Amino acid sequence: MSEVEEIKSKLDIVDFISEYVNLNQSGRNYKANCPFHSEKTPSFIVDPSRQLWRCFGSCATGGDIFSFLMKIEGIEFPEALKILGDRSGVHITANSSSIRKDDYFQINEIAKNFYKSNLSTDEGKIAVDYLTKRGIDFNKIDSFDLGYSLKDRDSLKNHLLFHDVDFEKAIDSGLLNKFDNGNVKDFFVGRLMFPISDRNGKVLGFGARALDDSMPKYINTPSSPVFDKRTILYGLHLAKDSIRKNDEVVVVEGYMDVIAAHEFNFKNVVASMGTALTVEQVRQIRNLASSYILALDQDTAGQEATLRSLQSSWGIFESLNTSNKDSFSDYSKILKVLAIPNGKDPDEFIRSESEDWGKIVSEALALMDYLIPVLISRFDINVPGNSQRILDLIFPILNNMDQLDRGKYLTELSNQFNSSLENVQAMFKVISQSKQSNGSDNQKPINKSSRVIYLLALIFSNSELKTKAKDLNFEIFDLESRYLLTEYLKFDNLNDFENSLSEDYSRFYHQIIELSLLESTQNEFNDAFEFCVKILNKQRYKIAAATFSESQGSDYPSEEQINQINQINQKIRDS
Repeated sequence: MSEVEEIKSKLDIVDFISEYVNLNQSGRNYKANCPFHSEKTPSFIVDPSRQLWRCFGSCATGGDIFSFLMKIEGIEFPEALKILGDRSGVHITANSSSIRKDDYFQINEIAKNFYKSNLSTDEGKIAVDYLTKRGIDFNKIDSFDLGYSLKDRDSLKNHLLFHDVDFEKAIDSGLLNKFDNGNVKDFFVGRLMFPISDRNGKVLGFGARALDDSMPKYINTPSSPVFDKRTILYGLHLAKDSIRKNDEVVVVEGYMDVIAAHEFNFKNVVASMGTALTVEQVRQIRNLASSYILALDQDTAGQEATLRSLQSSWGIFESLNTSNKDSFSDYSKILKVLAIPNGKDPDEFIRSESEDWGKIVSEALALMDYLIPVLISRFDINVPGNSQRILDLIFPILNNMDQLDRGKYLTELSNQFNSSLENVQAMFKVISQSKQSNGSDNQKPINKSSRVIYLLALIFSNSELKTKAKDLNFEIFDLESRYLLTEYLKFDNLNDFENSLSEDYSRFYHQIIELSLLESTQNEFNDAFEFCVKILNKQRYKIAAATFSESQGSDYPSEEQINQINQINQKIRDS
C-alpha cells in the first residue's frame, strides 16, 4: 500500500472537512455552503462511502482529502502529504526538496529563538522599552515571538556556528551577509525583529524595525528559498481560525496593526506587509472567508494602493468573460473598504478607541460606495470623456449586480456626473454592447492599444526618452500602463524597479521590453516617441469630443457648451 493510500485508510474525510466546514447530513452524504466560493444554497457535498468531496456550484470541482487540504490551505502536494502523514501517523519518506526547505525552516527557528532571547539582555532593553511604549503587553510579545537583533554583527553568526548551522544556507536564508572580501556578518543589526511565518507557523523570514534614526525604518529578509514577501500575509498562522469562525478577514498594512488587533481580541486581522495586496496574498485568504475588508491608509498614496490591489490582485475591474482564471470579479459583492476616522492607522485607533473598532469594521463601505467618490476625485468629471472612463472602469462590477443594486449605483453616478439617469443608462448600454462585441472574438480579453505598448517599449529602452516621458500627459494611458510607467519613473536603478513589481506587473513589463525594436538613432527614437504621443493625444481628444456630444442630449447646446466643443476640436486639429 502506498503512503497516500495508507493515509486515506486512516483518516475520515467527513471528520477532517468538518474542521473547516459546518457539514450537515443529507441522506447518506453531507452538505454545506462551499468554502471556496460565496453562495446561499449549499452545493458542497461530501460522500463518506467514497471518501470524496465535490462542489456542484460555480467551482465545479472536487477530489479527495489531499485535494481538499491543498485547496483550502493553498499548499502544494508535498506539504499536504507531510501534514496528513503526521496526523495519521504514517511515516513519509522524505524527498530532497522537502529536506532542503526544512533546513531553512530550522535555521530560521534557531534565529527566531536567539532574537527572542536577546530581549532579556541589557542591550535588548531598548526593544522592550519601545514595545512597552507602544502598549504591547508581554503575552503578545511572546505569542508573536518578537525579538531583538544585537548591534554586534557577529552575534547571530556565532550563535549559528554553535548550533553547527551551514553558513551558506544561513546566507541563502538572508540571515547572514557575505561581503566581497569574504567576510560574513549578521544581516539584521540593532533592530526590533518580527518573525514572519507561513499559515502553519513555520518561520519563513523576518521583518525588522530600526529603533534609532537608521534608514530605511523597516527592512525584510531578502528573497530566499522559503521567503517571498509577495506570497505571505503577516499573522495568518495566528488569525486563520478566527477568520474561519468569523467568516471575515480584515487586511491591514503593518505588523503593529496586526499585533494591536490581536491584543484587543480582534484576531481575524492580517497584514499585507506593505501597501497593495498581491495576487498570491489574496490566494492565501480567498478560501477562508466570504467577507473581505481592506483597512489600508486612505491618504492619496493609500487610495492608489487600494485601487492597485483591487485591480491587479482582486481583478474586480476585469470582465467576467475574461480568460484570466484568477479574476475575482464575483468577489466585488463581498469586498469592503474600511476608512479609519481622523486619518489614524489601525494600531493607533484600536489602542485609543478599541470599543469602536468592531463598529467601524461593521460599517466598512461596500466596494462601490468606496470606489465612486475615489474615482470621481481621481478623474476630473468636468473634463469631457472622464465620466465614460469611470463608468467603463467599474462596468464589470455593475454588470455583475442584480438590477436593483445596479439601478441604485447608476442613479448615484448620474448625480455625481450632473447628468440625467437616462444618459448614464444609455452610456452603460453602449459599453455593454461594446464589450459583448469584443468578447465574442474567441472570448479573449481586450488587448491594450498597440500604440501604448509601443510607446512604453520606446521609453523603457531609451534613457533620453525616460526623461521626456516625465512631461507626458498620463491621461493617454490606461490605468495599468499608467501605473507601470509612474513606478518606472520613480527609480534610478532598473533592478530596484524590477524587484518592486508584483508578479502581474512584472509579467506585463517583460512582455513590453521583449518587443523587438529596430536599431535606430536617437533622433529616430525621438521622432517615434513624438509620433506615438501625437496619435494617442488625438485619439483621446476624439473620444472626449464624441462623449461630450453624446452627454448633452438632444437639446440645443449653450454658448458655453459650444465653446467647449470648439476647444476640443481645436486640440484635435493641433495634435
